[in-house]
Amino acid sequence: LESVIDNVSPDCVVWKTPSGIVEWMRKEESSEQRFLVDNTVLRASTPGLGYRKSMSLDDKDGNHASPWGWHVTGELVGDQWLLTSKGLYLPVFL
Repeated sequence: LESVIDNVSPDCVVWKTPSGIVEWMRKEESSEQRFLVDNTVLRASTPGLGYRKSMSLDDKDGNHASPWGWHVTGELVGDQWLLTSKGLYLPVFL
């Protein structure tokens, strides 16, 4: 197993199946980044920023919010929306 791992590119994931077969796959490039949910400028009295089901401020999820000061992972969509790893949207600016 070690000789196989030594010959695999560092951008691959390697594992051994229960049957003993060594498999690997290349890691995909990800455009996901980590973002801070910041209330410094907005100064909202809410406990956090509400998620949206689409890229519309009016399409609130209603069940989920990201607390101020927390980090979320996602991908920027244009310059006004973040598609989070939860599959929900957060506005970049309010």
